[in-house]
Amino acid sequence: MVQQVEGDSIEEEDGPSHMATVDLVLSEVFGRYANHIAGGVLEPNESDLNWQIPKDTVNTRALLTRLASDQEPGDIVQALRPAVPGYQALMQQLERYRSIAANGGWPEVTDAIPEEVGGSGEGVAALRARLIGEGDPEEVRLAQAGQAAPNTFDADLKAALEHFQLRHALNPDGRVGPSTLAQL
Repeated sequence: MVQQVEGDSIEEEDGPSHMATVDLVLSEVFGRYANHIAGGVLEPNESDLNWQIPKDTVNTRALLTRLASDQEPGDIVQALRPAVPGYQALMQQLERYRSIAANGGWPEVTDAIPEEVGGSGEGVAALRARLIGEGDPEEVRLAQAGQAAPNTFDADLKAALEHFQLRHALNPDGRVGPSTLAQL
């Protein structure tokens, strides 16, 4: 039986040579894993984004030495995670978005939204549900204010939409145009 580990192969056999190979491969893989935790997997310069974010790296030898001691491995791995403000909040939001996607995503919003306050349509209820589902406190408060008439595009829903547009660097005109629709 042959196990593949990113191009390295380990054949199932006994003996010190085999165990040394296993140790080397596992050390290499763990080193990559530790560096991914500490510095991320995405190479900012290789994406379409122009990010200037320094990546942390891990001294794999020192880390493996610490792991071989009597320290708790889970604590050592946890300590690799970025200690920057907001990291945990970002991870919670990522988990929340993955959960939303796994459960079918947000309600589909169409461009069938009235442009003027007081108008109504079936798309208004979907817009209201979408803004509430996003979870932004201000948008939730405003969108929930008109739930008694969910198909009416009221001033509060327009304000919630404008807030959404501001958060997404869109023109806050309170209308569901192509750019806003794409973000929704």
